[in-house]
Amino acid sequence: MQPTLTVSATASADHHLVYVGPNPSFEALPEAARVTALALADQRGFAGAQGDLLLLTQGAAQWLFCGLGDPAALTHSAYVEATAKAYAELRKAGASRFSLHLPEHLSWDGETLACRTAEALHLGAYSFRTYKTQGKAPA
Repeated sequence: MQPTLTVSATASADHHLVYVGPNPSFEALPEAARVTALALADQRGFAGAQGDLLLLTQGAAQWLFCGLGDPAALTHSAYVEATAKAYAELRKAGASRFSLHLPEHLSWDGETLACRTAEALHLGAYSFRTYKTQGKAPA
């Protein structure tokens, strides 16, 4: 399934991909879930390092936090790799529709950010199936 991008000012899905930098405060979460997220991050050693993922489930909602590390050190390829990894993780968690909370702390212009995000979603959706066997052939 290839991703379809829809732009909206409000989040309308139960699955959320949120980017965080070092030592995240989880401000994107509702107040009631923030304490749980902080405790889970501490328990799992999640500090928002580049490529780190933390999945938090709250009722029907799932929040996947994607660490980007230090914004000044973030490269385009590292952003694409982290986003593709996060998207693949959301797909494994059963998300067919999700809200993507784009990072606001990057120095890139909106067009660059949108292009890199689309590239990452395309890479994260890829699956190699051409020569994959469907089980053993009869002997």
